[in-house]
Amino acid sequence: MKTSLFLLSVLTLLLTSCATPLERRITRNPELYSKLSESEKQSVQRGEIREGMSKDAVFFMWGKPDRVSNGTREGKNFERWSYTNYEPIYRPTIYGGVGLYGGCGFHDPYLFGGPVVDYVPTQGASVEFVNGKVSGFLIPR
Repeated sequence: MKTSLFLLSVLTLLLTSCATPLERRITRNPELYSKLSESEKQSVQRGEIREGMSKDAVFFMWGKPDRVSNGTREGKNFERWSYTNYEPIYRPTIYGGVGLYGGCGFHDPYLFGGPVVDYVPTQGASVEFVNGKVSGFLIPR
């Protein structure tokens, strides 16, 4: 009995770890997802944002925003969700110095590993809502 329960737990963990972020959000919030209109569900599955979508539909597509801000434009209150991208910056690994290959800056990527990768945050997508519905969005290329 304990072995079966353990195997079931491991299998569940493996299956959920293979799920996409969208699938995980739907699995964790089935009641919320069921409240979306059929056209919103189709847009969410295709990853297509459009004006008039609900905040819940955007949440399922893009997840929780990194920042939420509020403002007023042309007399209307809006809410903006902003997302952050992380751009890879590659820099070479140079080994050298006194006593190591005579300080010549020798680098062998197979011996010492490849370049070092740092990730720099950049402005990602943003979406604005008026009365809880998408009124505009920006998806940088």
